[in-house]
Amino acid sequence: MNDKKDKKEKKLEKKLKRPVFFPIKFKFLATQLTVFTISLIAFLAFTIDLILNDKTAYIYENSISHIESQSNFIEKFLSSELNSSLLLFSSLDGQNDLNSQRDMLERFSSQNLNFMDLTLYKKNRRKNLLEESFDFQNPKLERRFKGSAKMRRKHRMVFRELHDLIKSGEDRIFKIVTEKETIPHLFVAMRNKSRDKVYVFRYLVENIASDIFQSSSYTDFIVNYDGKVLIHSIPEDVNSDFYDIYQPVFNEIIENKTRSGVQTIEKPGLGEFLVSFKINNQFEIMIFSEISRNKAFEFTKLIIVKTIIFGLFVGVLIYIISLIFSQTITRPLDKLMNRTKKLSEGDFKSTVSIWSGDEISKLANSFNFMTSKLDTFLMEMKDKGRMESELQTAKIVQDSLFPLNQVKEEKYELFGHYQSASECGGDWWGYKFSKGKLYLFVGDATGHGVPAALVTASVSSGCQTIVNYIEDHDDEDYVPPDKILTYLNKVVKMTGGDAILMTFFVAVYDPEKRTLEYSNASHNFPLIYKYKDGKPTKKDVKALAKAISRRLGDKPDTVYESETIDIAPNDVLLLFSDGVIEAYNPEGIIWGERKFMKSFYTMAQKDARKIVDNILSDAFKYYEGVEPDDDVTLVAAKFF
Repeated sequence: MNDKKDKKEKKLEKKLKRPVFFPIKFKFLATQLTVFTISLIAFLAFTIDLILNDKTAYIYENSISHIESQSNFIEKFLSSELNSSLLLFSSLDGQNDLNSQRDMLERFSSQNLNFMDLTLYKKNRRKNLLEESFDFQNPKLERRFKGSAKMRRKHRMVFRELHDLIKSGEDRIFKIVTEKETIPHLFVAMRNKSRDKVYVFRYLVENIASDIFQSSSYTDFIVNYDGKVLIHSIPEDVNSDFYDIYQPVFNEIIENKTRSGVQTIEKPGLGEFLVSFKINNQFEIMIFSEISRNKAFEFTKLIIVKTIIFGLFVGVLIYIISLIFSQTITRPLDKLMNRTKKLSEGDFKSTVSIWSGDEISKLANSFNFMTSKLDTFLMEMKDKGRMESELQTAKIVQDSLFPLNQVKEEKYELFGHYQSASECGGDWWGYKFSKGKLYLFVGDATGHGVPAALVTASVSSGCQTIVNYIEDHDDEDYVPPDKILTYLNKVVKMTGGDAILMTFFVAVYDPEKRTLEYSNASHNFPLIYKYKDGKPTKKDVKALAKAISRRLGDKPDTVYESETIDIAPNDVLLLFSDGVIEAYNPEGIIWGERKFMKSFYTMAQKDARKIVDNILSDAFKYYEGVEPDDDVTLVAAKFF
């Protein structure tokens, strides 16, 4: 046992000396860092997702707003040129004087810097063809382009278009021309009421890109219904690759007759682009604006990067604060741990000083108080150990006072059970066969523990003395029960004084006469089962309720009496103390005499051991684990 204890102490000492693998401050920091990291990741994920969704919605809305603005501006620009042409057409058609017409055109060209020229075509009725009859060039543009051939040259389809104008019966043509052989221009043709004249106005469109397409973020362009680019804010971007990418888009828009919208396209090597568009049916053009998705999200990326940097900065700051804060917690704990090591080495005098003002400081004060009391406590434990050792010795001595719990002879059998409520009890039972007679004893001293055990030891010794006296004197046949109680009354009075009394029952069985003589000092009435054929009933059990007197030790001059009954074969005498009857179950209800008697008579025809075992089984089953608070004694004697 000591070897096991030494091994356990060495194992604990080894654990105490083992270095700390994962200090609590690191656990605290790891916990803080983990919680913050998870929170930061969740916050950044939510924030970035929110920013991206918001920015995406903003870019789409901004693209739609931009294309609407561009479309309105272009429509206003083209409508303005158309309206100017209508006014000029009305003025010229009503004026037959050529000089007056030139004056009008000079004034108009000085006010409209985009005006290129005017050509008047008259119908040759004989040939049914339009022939050029008048031409006016804007002097300013003529000087600017210095007689450029592209300035004067009409595009190659002009005559066919005019022919189609006459053939269709329409009075107006309005379109943008970007043929290579001529300067890109706005082509407006109008026929007068008599339908014998057609006025063709041309306007420069080179300034449209600079006037309309002014956004540095967007690339804008205008195409006709055939998908041909009429105006582009970056003309050099219009090439075969451009048409390869956009021609399917143009065809889809014309096919689906979609008036406006936003699409995403992929440009090889350049990434994704957001393309917004709108159709203008009046002028039969499509207006487009494109923006690189990466460029659109440049500012968003900057915000995201700054958000991440700020989050990391806050994380580092929190980590530093946590590190400083953890020191205020772990440093006092280190002091306490060092103090416990000294305590394990037997140092109960030194103390630990912690002034943190929190629970750890209070713990240190409690620890100091504990160590100050520990020496006293160890002394008390030593005294308590000595007392427990003495109690154990007393228990061993008391147990030696009890006889064998089972005996079986030709004319009788006995079985007894005793259970103490503490180390030492106040119950005692015994038997002795002397000179042809069986003496039975059972008693219950008030209380339990060492004082009660001393009284029972004295009574046990007194009983043994009386029986031994009879055996040693031939002239004495036996001692009656009342005489035994008289003697024991003096023993208890001298031993327990007025503090401890004892109930007691003595019976003497004579096998030859088949009689049982008994006397009772206020003990529980023993029960006797009178055998008969058939199943035992309650009526077959009687209580030995006569020859009752005061408890032992109550009065020194108490007079005790005896009573004698006949014993038949298979009769059973049951002796007991009140501990078995008055024990409680978990609901606080005692077992009681009714259940006790029933448990006895149902097994009364069995042998003595089975009778006692059955009563104990029924009793402890009723207690449901609640231990009796008084000593339990049961003795069954069966006579043959």
